[in-house]
Amino acid sequence: MSLLHLLRDLYRSDFCPVLVLFNPPSSRNEFDELGVPQLCVRLPRFIHNASETLTPLHPRSCAQMALSFLPSPRLARVLRERNIALVHLNSSVLVSAALTCRLAGIPVVWHVREVFASGFFGIRRRLLTAIIRKWSDAIICISEDEAAPFLHDAKALVAYNPVDLERFNPDRAEPERIRQELGLTSDTWVIGFVAAIAHHKGIFELVEAAEILVKSLSQRVRFLIVGSGSPSLRYEWDIQAKCLNRLRAYVDGRVEMERLIRAKGLEKYFLLTGQRTDIPNLVAAMDVVTFPSRLGAIGRAAIEAAALAKPVVATSESRRSGLVQDGKTGLLVPPCAPHALASALDQLIRHPEQARAMGQAGRKHALANFDSRIYARRITEVYSRVLQGEKSPAARSRTSPGQKGG
Repeated sequence: MSLLHLLRDLYRSDFCPVLVLFNPPSSRNEFDELGVPQLCVRLPRFIHNASETLTPLHPRSCAQMALSFLPSPRLARVLRERNIALVHLNSSVLVSAALTCRLAGIPVVWHVREVFASGFFGIRRRLLTAIIRKWSDAIICISEDEAAPFLHDAKALVAYNPVDLERFNPDRAEPERIRQELGLTSDTWVIGFVAAIAHHKGIFELVEAAEILVKSLSQRVRFLIVGSGSPSLRYEWDIQAKCLNRLRAYVDGRVEMERLIRAKGLEKYFLLTGQRTDIPNLVAAMDVVTFPSRLGAIGRAAIEAAALAKPVVATSESRRSGLVQDGKTGLLVPPCAPHALASALDQLIRHPEQARAMGQAGRKHALANFDSRIYARRITEVYSRVLQGEKSPAARSRTSPGQKGG
């Protein structure tokens, strides 16, 4: 979504984007409607995310990790044939692409959208941080949490993900229709979760928090889960599950969550909608939006909730994320802490005036910080600074006035 917002605005500038995908799209998409050229180049991924298991017991992941340090001949050919002047890497896992660009003498803007894994004594985190610093000409981080490893790097800046403020507008939403559809009364407090249902999204911690909350708020609270299941590690409630996680034996996240809900007898408190396209109306029907990621990173659901004037309860390692202002637009709690999550949700339920004030502050914060036009302007300013600072004669010859490939 962030890339889509950016591409829409690039056509109003003098940049001509070319989109390189890991896999060919299965059907017509919104990038087609923009007329953006789309190419497919398969690249090995540097496995760094805390939701992924890198273990000698799974040789494929180790092989993929090793291959990520090799340049891609096919990507190099695309860069030559398309006369690319600058490459914007849209994820931190693109080590192979970064190396290919450096060998070709093409400047790199590296977008860090993930919190790095801390396992293996922090070796992967330190290695990836060093690579991004060395092989990038500019580093863009989506929040202060992702920017933490680059705190003292002059090339790094924070640019919050954008949101369509007209689409996510509380004045245009229809929360009453959604509540009626789902059988939710006006006096019911709805705690919402919008994301793929997976282990690392913190959905199981939310179920644990729900068990705590319903003991005192059983008739007043419901949990609205919007999203489809995705391949996920098991909820670690026994030794067998932990062993299977180490083997990367994935399950459907929704199936595993439903199993946990049944085991705790919480079926009547949870509403699962599956994947939906009417997200603004669904979020507008919620009283609080939560994003309890195990990674301590705040996702798109939080900025969309802020745009719709909804308070957010999310996890953050540093508790200083600019996406959610702790105590002003929502509450931040440590990751993997169901009791802290339940306490924060309980505070907003018991103090509705505070929750509404946080929601209104969130809308103001979104208008000032999450506007897609402001986002695109900041990114293109980075492009311009990088291109103006490029010293390579070959790179300068690839860029014609008024038309820069990227």
